[in-house]
Amino acid sequence: MDVFLKVLTAKNLESRKRGREFLKLLMQTNPDLLPEFYNYYEPINIPYDIQHVDEVLNAWQQSILFRRRGKPRLLGMVFVGRGPRVGHHSISLDVAAGYFRQPEKVAATLNLMRELCNWCQPNFAYLHFLQPQEVELGRLTRTTSPSGRTGKRWRLSIGREIFSYLPDLYWLTIFGPPYVKLFGRERLLSAPAYRVEELPYGMVWIQLSESPLDMRDRYDELHAQRQAIKAHLNQNAFFDPGFHPRERDFVGRTPEELEAKIAAWYGTHTYNVPEFDLSELRAPLPTPEEAAALRQSIKEQFGVLTFTRPETLADGRVVRLVGFRFWPPSTEDIEEGWRRLRRMALRDLRRYRGQHVEYVFHRLPAELVGRLEELQRERPDFRYAVQGNDTSSGSESRRS
Repeated sequence: MDVFLKVLTAKNLESRKRGREFLKLLMQTNPDLLPEFYNYYEPINIPYDIQHVDEVLNAWQQSILFRRRGKPRLLGMVFVGRGPRVGHHSISLDVAAGYFRQPEKVAATLNLMRELCNWCQPNFAYLHFLQPQEVELGRLTRTTSPSGRTGKRWRLSIGREIFSYLPDLYWLTIFGPPYVKLFGRERLLSAPAYRVEELPYGMVWIQLSESPLDMRDRYDELHAQRQAIKAHLNQNAFFDPGFHPRERDFVGRTPEELEAKIAAWYGTHTYNVPEFDLSELRAPLPTPEEAAALRQSIKEQFGVLTFTRPETLADGRVVRLVGFRFWPPSTEDIEEGWRRLRRMALRDLRRYRGQHVEYVFHRLPAELVGRLEELQRERPDFRYAVQGNDTSSGSESRRS
């Protein structure tokens, strides 16, 4: 497992100025965590050059991914965007746990967290070393997911969940002003934790122990402390599986039925949630002409397809998740997508010779089914699957 750091802010981070400020802050407070590569999507393979930051800033107004392959291994993401339903802007860093064996590295990362909080005044932030004992609760709160080539590692990420409940308390949790108002300043500052501090801009810092690795070495002790703090704060804010039915019937014939059953299960209890002022991020919807121009610009820059890097599963299959960037795709998108799909599939088959390569689509234009079937016959080591069996025609979907 990695150590996961994330800040969720209502401040707008999408300008080049904010991007430059963040990279400068990272370089000054913890240069160990500077990226080696970046990109807008997988694979993360554009070299990061500290002498040519402007090239990175060209990408800053869209969500951007970072990676370090050397020590410490790191995966990062900056999410920005504007719209009527956008959540928080966020910065996340997943850092190899071995980095935190040295106390000075823990101190440097905590200093980075302080500076991030001063810089963007988050509504919520955390730093946590995820443990196997926490995965099941994370699955219920929809904050943990499998990662890595084998699917045996787990990743922690919190986003829109805080609009419904607080998933948990973490090794380090920073509550912004909305939560200080919900819980009360005095109650937060009197929490029975290893370290509790009041930060600038009305934030409160709650830390469970000296090092995040204590979550592994002293899990039972810190978990008991965490439960005591949650009981102390109370206010019906933290997710509690006891409020929900024990049996979770998530079986549905269609994706819509599945979503309805999941929503019904989570809707059996209402938690107290603070009011978040997201007015700085929630811009009005663009006009149809503006939306069409934006879609065309994105397709020209990034292509019509989205896809993950190939993952080798325990049974030996090599799997990619593939989809069209915009749905429904136009006839031109389908033709361009097929050319890209075929080139990518043949390249993967050469790279993973002797293994089955499988492409999994959430939705697939009916126009491509025959071509993929033909590719399967041509190359028996290639397979494709469609989640939910949604093979809609692009033109039919547009009419509906």
